[in-house]
Amino acid sequence: TICFDGSKLLKVYVDEKTNAKWMKKLLSFKIDKEWKEVSGTNISRKSFQEILKEIEGDVYVLHEKGTPIGEMKIGKNPIFILGDHIGLPREEEKFALRYGKKISLGKKVYLASSCISILNWICDKREIL
Repeated sequence: TICFDGSKLLKVYVDEKTNAKWMKKLLSFKIDKEWKEVSGTNISRKSFQEILKEIEGDVYVLHEKGTPIGEMKIGKNPIFILGDHIGLPREEEKFALRYGKKISLGKKVYLASSCISILNWICDKREIL
């Protein structure tokens, strides 16, 4: 698991190739279930479900059939969960929805990397975070 802290994040680049190399390096560290901080990221061998149980904030699961984000009030400490082009595995999605709500960025489908940029823009515009 890699958790990004935008206020402490260092050496982040816009190209996917560099970021992929960086994440590969992070995942190569010998870690256990305790969090290890590295350059504004925290890494752990905790499962998705373990993290959701301990995390503090309002959870939003990005989903094509979710409530449009423009109609939702986003909390002050939002946690956005994104899947890949297939989506979250069914059991993980069910589990995540115990803690949060489905939201949508609209009718168009975007790459996860674009969704992150859009969510950052929305949070900046609403002065969240």
